[in-house]
Amino acid sequence: MGQTTEARARLARIRQWVLGLCWGLLFWWVMSGPAAAERLPVTPERLADRLAHSQVIDGQEWIDLTQLVIDLTTEEERSQFFTPLAPKLTRRPHPVVLDLSHSVVYGDWSAAPLGTRVKLAPEALRGQLTPPEQARLAPALDSDTTITESFAALPYRTLIRVGLHLTATEFRGPVDFADAIFLQPFSAHGTIFKQGGDWSRTVWSDRVDFEAAQFQELATFEAAWFLAPVLIQNAAIAAGNFNAVQFENTAQFSKTTFNGLTNWLGSRWQQGGDLSQTRWRDRALLNKSLFADTLDCSDATFEKIVTFRGSQFDGGLNAKDVKLLDIMNLSNTQFTHHTNAQLDGLVLDSENAKILGDKGEIGSLIQVSSLPGNEALLLSLIRSFRRLEQIPDANQLDVMRSRLQIEQIFTELQATPWYQLPRHWLDLLIIVGLSVLLLLSNYGTDAGLIFTLGLLTCAYFAIAMWIVDRVRRQLPTPLLPTRLETFWMGSSFTIISAISFLFLWHRAAHPLLTLICLSIFLIPIPLALIIPLYRRGRYHDALDQTYLVEDGSLRQLQLLIIRLPIIPRFPFFRDRYQPILCDRRWGWLNYYDFSLNNILKFGFNDIRLRDHDLPGLIAALVWYQWSLGLVYVALLLWTLSRTIPGLNVFLYLG
Repeated sequence: MGQTTEARARLARIRQWVLGLCWGLLFWWVMSGPAAAERLPVTPERLADRLAHSQVIDGQEWIDLTQLVIDLTTEEERSQFFTPLAPKLTRRPHPVVLDLSHSVVYGDWSAAPLGTRVKLAPEALRGQLTPPEQARLAPALDSDTTITESFAALPYRTLIRVGLHLTATEFRGPVDFADAIFLQPFSAHGTIFKQGGDWSRTVWSDRVDFEAAQFQELATFEAAWFLAPVLIQNAAIAAGNFNAVQFENTAQFSKTTFNGLTNWLGSRWQQGGDLSQTRWRDRALLNKSLFADTLDCSDATFEKIVTFRGSQFDGGLNAKDVKLLDIMNLSNTQFTHHTNAQLDGLVLDSENAKILGDKGEIGSLIQVSSLPGNEALLLSLIRSFRRLEQIPDANQLDVMRSRLQIEQIFTELQATPWYQLPRHWLDLLIIVGLSVLLLLSNYGTDAGLIFTLGLLTCAYFAIAMWIVDRVRRQLPTPLLPTRLETFWMGSSFTIISAISFLFLWHRAAHPLLTLICLSIFLIPIPLALIIPLYRRGRYHDALDQTYLVEDGSLRQLQLLIIRLPIIPRFPFFRDRYQPILCDRRWGWLNYYDFSLNNILKFGFNDIRLRDHDLPGLIAALVWYQWSLGLVYVALLLWTLSRTIPGLNVFLYLG
């Protein structure tokens, strides 16, 4: 048994040794490859040999300057390097590509030795460019600046028709390509810029590749103009100046790390931009920028402030799964119709993390597609907006949260077999309750809507009670209102209803559904009480007297929340209450006052039902009206407390 264990241990040690040897051989093979080969210093003889043995690949002449140490620190060394290259750099029509892959460059690397000085104007470039090149540069040549400025006022540019292939090249000194026009592709895959680089006011007519590049100091692309796709992903940028940069084609910055302040003031993204999975260790300033298509910031991490203040989003903002450690400022931004900021999965990863925006607008711009995974985010944003006293924005998000909750429960019920639905009665009640709150008050966020519905309800019950009280019978002796009273009551109800419908159509998100929901409360039960009343007829004493009585001892505006709709039976109270005056021209106003008493719980007179010779159906109708009034007042106070800052505290203390 001991020998078997020892043999297994020896076999395990042999396996580990073999595995280690394999890894060592693999490491030696990688390090001994072209990328790690010994670099050779540039000499006139070696440069001449490389120029003499250039290769033609896909119709382009490639000059092999790979694995070299290029020293440009002195004028003599610069002259020795660029003078032999000069005849090839300006040759047409066959382009030349300089391949400096895996080389190290010391000293200044600038655009001047690689091109010719020209002005960015059609008349100056007509003899310098081929028709395809002119077509690619057409947006720059037709720009407003080029057209409006005189030829003498236009600055000189460096026209570079040589292609640059800089895979894993290391620039130890400054790189200055300011005011350059690139006619050929520019590839800097894995390039290291020890002192950053200056590409200000450059024009790029062909594709640009900075994938996995490292800018160890400031990278300046101010007012650069990219007419072709740009690829700067998996890069590391110490600090960036992208002010007024223009991307006419796709711009991909995914998985790039921005270690310092990055300024994109006034940038233009004509086909959107890809900033997904980026990491921003310092401030990101994208103010006053234009995004003609969707800006994709999904899964990005912002450790400091990111601001889009004054920017315009024509395609929306995708901020899904973003990790936010500080402020995201969307103040004064413009989103075109049907576009918004998608925040699904956004995480507020610190106490300082919040989203800022214009009051009354930012809440409508924020969108999430589902409640699971986003409920904590919505609650955090709601609390944040309430602390900032941006009540409309907090209410907008609260409405969204309630709608998503309905969708979530409804989706779960759809997957439930029909015979199990009774077990989910609580979920059904939640759906009904939330739907009613959304339709009647926009989930407690629209005081105008709730007042409109209250006005319509008061008018409805006023004319219903007027009909019950004044149209008692036709035969044998008619007990009917006068024509003048009928005219005033009918016209007033029509006017109030028309105004209410107009406001309802303007305020409600779904006016027809809101009207149907309100009708469910107003029509079925009152009709079920009024129709039998007229079918059976009324046979009781005092049939020729009104059912409504008023307190004749006072006349004042008063709150009547705790008042019941029928007078007490105590005889002294009967002495105080007298029948309302129906023979006056303004008598029909008493029915509106009665509805105000029962629905809004305030009125000018204390009007109630008499306590004797009263049909039960009429009492039931008034009690139903009074009960709806309690619910309405509760909904009204809840809505006001959510729309007026501080009112909830006032109501609580009161």
